Amino acid sequence: TQGTRIAGVTSYGRTGTVAHVVLAEPPVREAPPPSPDRPAHVLVLSARSESALRTRAGHLARFLETGTAPLGDVCFTAAAGRTHFEHRLAVVGTSAEALRERLHAALASPLPAPVRAAPGVGFVLGGAGPVDPEGHRVLLATLPVYREAWEACGPDAGPGTPREAFARGWALTRVWRAWGVHPEAHEARGVGAWVALVDTDRLGLEEGLRGALSGRPAPWSSGPASPEAGRGREMLRLEEHTGWAPLLEALGVLYTRGAAVDWAAVHAGPTRRRVVLPTYPFERRRYWL
Repeated sequence: TQGTRIAGVTSYGRTGTVAHVVLAEPPVREAPPPSPDRPAHVLVLSARSESALRTRAGHLARFLETGTAPLGDVCFTAAAGRTHFEHRLAVVGTSAEALRERLHAALASPLPAPVRAAPGVGFVLGGAGPVDPEGHRVLLATLPVYREAWEACGPDAGPGTPREAFARGWALTRVWRAWGVHPEAHEARGVGAWVALVDTDRLGLEEGLRGALSGRPAPWSSGPASPEAGRGREMLRLEEHTGWAPLLEALGVLYTRGAAVDWAAVHAGPTRRRVVLPTYPFERRRYWL
């Protein structure tokens, strides 16, 4: 009961080899300092068949009803600690109860079609767009990559100004790229065209910001469109992502349609721990030879 527990394990081989290993208990894990967590979470799950996906969704719904693990850890484990198959489902909620209700609602409806191929992704960058001050404030407080990109655009400005519109657009492009979503096309207008020039490395950040503040139209051209352009492409309207819930809803749609996502990056920030979740519902069949 005092000090560190230590044990010795000895093994004897058939040829006379002797191995001795000294084991000690791990150091006490200190609790990380408290930090503000995101107000919404996305729970993703997948399976090799629709029936297995429905079974797994039911298992997770029951787990959320009785489990005590932090919701962020549950969603982190389900996303970063599992293999992702072609039948997919994603639900967003602010609490375990909300996620459970979304799972039940999904089970009562047709599930998304199975993934056949990863879609292309495009960014739509417009003007100022709708602004949710509270959602923006929470993103600054809980999403480091968003905050760093926002602060890189200089001192804060009032809502609706070119600097504010540019900074929001730039910060959101950094978020999506950090999450592993890289666009193959851009649709841009107004201040968003200056953001697109910087995002495609045609201008530096300072030069693009000066152009946005000047009021001049951006020399933006997306290039000639091919007959295949736009087919099988998911266009993300970044100005609509005004808080955690819209961001994660868009991310969930991309996931169910087959986009590759860096889930470790999505859950970066607060310290996450893997928890024990219901295992995969293997569909066993018996065959007679």
